[in-house]
Formats: sequence, C-alpha cells, structure tokens
Amino acid sequence: MIFLAFLLTSFVNAQILKSFTTSSLLESSLRSDEVVWLNPAGPLSASIGVTGAAGPLGSLGPFGDNFWNASTALRMVGSWEEFAQVMSVYNGPLSEYGPVFLTTELGDAMMRFSSLGTQHLAPGGVLHALGNSGPLGPLGVAGFLGPNGAHGYRRDKIGNYVSEQNKVVKSLKLETHEGRRVFDLYEFYQLKGLNLAQVLDTSFALRGELKSDDEIVVQIKSTKKQWVNLLLVNEFSLDTFALSVTDHHKKISSNSRVLTNFINVFVESGTLLELRVKLNTSYHFLPTKPFRLFVTGSEKARSLSDRSFHK
Repeated sequence: MIFLAFLLTSFVNAQILKSFTTSSLLESSLRSDEVVWLNPAGPLSASIGVTGAAGPLGSLGPFGDNFWNASTALRMVGSWEEFAQVMSVYNGPLSEYGPVFLTTELGDAMMRFSSLGTQHLAPGGVLHALGNSGPLGPLGVAGFLGPNGAHGYRRDKIGNYVSEQNKVVKSLKLETHEGRRVFDLYEFYQLKGLNLAQVLDTSFALRGELKSDDEIVVQIKSTKKQWVNLLLVNEFSLDTFALSVTDHHKKISSNSRVLTNFINVFVESGTLLELRVKLNTSYHFLPTKPFRLFVTGSEKARSLSDRSFHK
C-alpha cells in the first residue's frame, strides 16, 4: 500500500520542470544572433517560414491527406511492414545504423557544434522546433516513425497505424547502440472522428479546423522524463493561432501574431498536460480556420546550459 501511495503521489506531482515559448523569447533579452533568427521574415515566420503556412509542415508539404501530399500516395500503397522488417535486417532505416542513431545520446552530442551555430537547434535554443528534437527531426513527423516513415504500417481514416492483422499499432521496439528501446509511432490524426476524451502520447500531429469562437482541448501524457515540443502551424497565412498548456501547477501560453507559436517543456515522467488551441487573428471570411498541431517528445536530448528557462 505504501508503494502504491508513493507511486500515485509521484504521478500527481509530476509537472513541468522547464519551459520557454515564442512569446517568452520575444519578451526576453536576446543575443544578437538570436534576434536574427526570430525576425518576422525568418524561419519561424507564421507565413513564409519553415514552420509557416507555406513551409514543409503546412498543407503544401509532404504530410497530410490532400491529393498532392506524399502521405496520400503512401496510404494508397497500403501496408508494407514485412518489407520494412527485411530492410532492417540489412541495416535499413529502422536498424541501429539508420536515423535511430540520432536519437541516442551520442547522436545528440554529434549534432552540437556551437561554432557552426547549431546550438540554436538544441532544446533551449531559439530554433528548438526546427532541430533534432522537433517535428522535422528523426522522432518527428518527418522521421522514420511518421506517416512517410519506414515502418510500413498503413493508416486508417483517423490517422492510427494499423498492422496487416488490422490491429492498431502505437509503438516500435528497435535496436540502438544503447540497447533495445521502445519508440512511439508518430501519428497524423484528423480532428474529425478523433476522440478528444482520450489521453494521447507525446508523438503525433493533429490537423483540425476552428471557427472564430471555438477552442480545442487535447490531453497528453508523458511516460518519460523528456523535452516535449509543441508547435502550432496555421494552414492559411491570414490566420494565427494561440497555444497554451497546463499541468496541475501552472499555465504556459504563447500568442504571437507574427511568428509560429511553440511551447517547449521539460517534463517529469507521468506528467499529464492539457493543450488548448484557439484562434488568435483571422483576416479572411471563410467559416473555418485550419491548423496543425505537432507534439514531439525527445527523451535523450540534452538542453543548453546558457538559456534562462521559465520555472
């Protein structure tokens, strides 16, 4: 009983340890090189940036269910999980010599060359959302676990991965240089048809639409002590969205109207988070405002030591 009480207390008290957001960065004292990256026409621009409406994470990129998205073509192919397993035997993408290497501590350390400016891409850097620990990294939507990845599972209408035995698959067990590890697959969900009452993991993208006064609430739970990157992308350049996250202790929000809103949190194992998405501004008269929410957890990534985090 004492052990159960301790375990329950640990999960209840699990919380956000560190955090920083688009808004908090813009309000803080930035170095000159950081100011360059956070300018309105930079890589985090909500319209023309890498994380913007016209970038690879937007509706024009390879991820989604439009006829021009690569994910649609792969869905038409169906399941090819057996071929994916064969490739792994011959040091393919799911082997320890593939992108999975970048998720290890050694792979993470090799990405840090401060003289080249790559420190900005690490957790704690202003470009965390674009780095190894974001949706464009190996554990994100663009990686081997995503809808265009090398796992070979087909997707259903909602976005779940389904095996040849018609069972929903949520994770993969893969060999790494640090031993055998379990990786959560990166789903690309459609809000329509998704049960928002369920608690999701920290490895998925969600595409949805809002009306002017709507608000979407999503619950996620981290089963590891890790960094979690929350990135909110508008599909129309004339829209911007606000993002907030709460645990049992605090609320963190980001509502920039120029840059893509993100929230990066370092959480304890068992932390339950509630995400809220709402419309910030809109300059068109279409009834719905489409958005994409990317949630990417990264267990092995180490944060920078020179960033003043919000407690």
